Amino acid sequence: MVDDFISYWTEVMNKPDDPMNAIVKKMIEIPKIVFTKTIYKSRWINTDIATGDPKDEITRLKNPNGGDILVYGGVSFDSSLIKDVAIGNGDTIFKDLPDRINRF
Repeated sequence: MVDDFISYWTEVMNKPDDPMNAIVKKMIEIPKIVFTKTIYKSRWINTDIATGDPKDEITRLKNPNGGDILVYGGVSFDSSLIKDVAIGNGDTIFKDLPDRINRF
């Protein structure tokens, strides 16, 4: 799957007339970190691999001058970040909710 992703976007990158070309340029410019336990070296441009605890890596990236972070991942990964990072100690994105909402 990763190889398909890389080959598709590399092909688009090499086609200046492709309408997706501007998107792939942004994808290349933005530094990326892939959290994985199975890949140890990235073949994608401007991409690092993280094999440790996502909470620790996100904390390191955010301090002291970290900017916005976009997360794209599966439900377990995203949920762990919400639990450990967004709702953990310190500022929370849900601090202004009046009450906890239990839907499940």
